[in-house]
Amino acid sequence: MDKFYLLQTVPTEKVSWVESHAATIGAIIVIILFIIERIFAIIEKRQDRRENWYYGIIVQPHITCINAFFQEYATLINDSHSQILNSLLSTNQNTLALLKAEYFAKLSQRIQDFDFEFLMIIYAYDLERHRILIETLRNMQDESVIALDAQGLSQAHLSGIVQNIKNQKSIFFNNLYQGLS
Repeated sequence: MDKFYLLQTVPTEKVSWVESHAATIGAIIVIILFIIERIFAIIEKRQDRRENWYYGIIVQPHITCINAFFQEYATLINDSHSQILNSLLSTNQNTLALLKAEYFAKLSQRIQDFDFEFLMIIYAYDLERHRILIETLRNMQDESVIALDAQGLSQAHLSGIVQNIKNQKSIFFNNLYQGLS
């Protein structure tokens, strides 16, 4: 038996068919690759437009509103801390508890107002992002309330609360600018 017997049995018409249609096959592959590339380009362009719209229409015009909220919240915390600290010595426990409850309600109301002023726009655009942003604000409120409700209020407590507000503001902006899905 000859070594090249198997090679001799390959039909030459199949080889010649591939050779004769190679240009057509190559053109079809190029067209398919072009179509796939255009689809990806359209998807990427749509995503870029969506992100630009989100940042340009929703976020950027409200930056001052967001900063004002955090500033007002810090001022409210400072006022609450001062009033509670002054009341520790001069009032009974029931009056102090009512004063704390009043300030805690003000903190909650300020977050709710901010939700209606700005976060409802986010809610209409991206429900999950709204949930994350509200959760960030609620965490800030919880930590502030716990700190203000502590027995040994001092200036160090206030510094800790203000630092927490700055940290939560940073987290808030990170979540706000997080890439769109």
